[in-house]
Amino acid sequence: MLERMPRARPRRLANIARFAGCALLVVGAAGLTAVLVWRTARGHGESQLIDLKIFRRAGHDVLHGISPYPVPTVDAMRGKPVFVYPAPAALLFSVLAVLPFSITWVAWLIAMGAAMVLALRLVGSTDWRVAAAWFLTPAMAQTFVIGSFAPLLALCAALLWRYRDRAAVTAPVLALAICLKLLLLPLVLWLVVTGRRRAAAATCAATALACAVGWAIAGLHSATQYPQLLSSLSAIEQRTGFSTTAAAISLGLSPTAAQAVAVLCAAALCGVGWLRVRQGDERAAFCLFLVSGLVLSPIVWMHYLAIAAVAFALYRPRLSALWLLPLVFWAVPNMLPRGDLAWLLLWHVMLAAALWPALRPAAPAVPLAGRRRARRTLSRAA
Repeated sequence: MLERMPRARPRRLANIARFAGCALLVVGAAGLTAVLVWRTARGHGESQLIDLKIFRRAGHDVLHGISPYPVPTVDAMRGKPVFVYPAPAALLFSVLAVLPFSITWVAWLIAMGAAMVLALRLVGSTDWRVAAAWFLTPAMAQTFVIGSFAPLLALCAALLWRYRDRAAVTAPVLALAICLKLLLLPLVLWLVVTGRRRAAAATCAATALACAVGWAIAGLHSATQYPQLLSSLSAIEQRTGFSTTAAAISLGLSPTAAQAVAVLCAAALCGVGWLRVRQGDERAAFCLFLVSGLVLSPIVWMHYLAIAAVAFALYRPRLSALWLLPLVFWAVPNMLPRGDLAWLLLWHVMLAAALWPALRPAAPAVPLAGRRRARRTLSRAA
């Protein structure tokens, strides 16, 4: 009895410290979220929620038969809050235009917060310290400030992983994500390389149908101008955010060469993902294809990190140092690196650290049935 007491005391102290740390994270996350929402409520959302206002205006335009897109030139778009998402997104956002703004922004922020928590839990992170740590990050704070739908994309990615063997779920979920933003488009390739070709075909069909309907309503002329719209947007904003393209430009490459580097890096991630599939490691492949969308995009903002959080949680479902690393980006002025190479490199180091378990070679996975047969053979031999 006397020998057990010295051992029990450190364990008790460790439990107390763990509880105190968890309580501190939860209280801090709740306090920060409350402050952000209070500031929005105090200003009636007039000085915040830029993205949400863009979505709402696009929905209003579609309801009134007006194209939600600006003139696709650099001069017409520079310095203006413009709608640059696929046309089906404008149809979805028409719901936001019907409700009063005072109701819309409250429901939107609640939905985005719930979507982020649900995304983490769907991929196996039931540790509340992880969710609390994430709500303390500038990525989540930016979501509440501008009203982005990055947590919704994270939820779509989590649903795709959780129900990956159900084409009836994966196809509409991934099609919805692609219609909102093209960041999850590489996951269609993941469906193909993992043998889920029916789900991939259904996703492509659903996306094509939604785009046909969306651009028929928004205006077919805007469909032909959409590539130019994205090109002009990239020319304006690709140097500002956290993208691989911005990092390559900061290293001295021309914009064209920088975009080529981003394409090669994304292709390399997909190539390694294909190798992991051949080794039987679908989780690693999923994370690699998921993050390749962020690497490929010429424009990456802080709140896009919500997508990478799904990959974080798949390998680190409990609180670790990686979940606290995004807190460092609070030091970035206005959360925009604007070509600062140090911040751009730190961003990519963080992504590499998150993907390291998926990047390093692993032994081929043995199916569950094979493991059971091996155990039976060993027991008989014994």
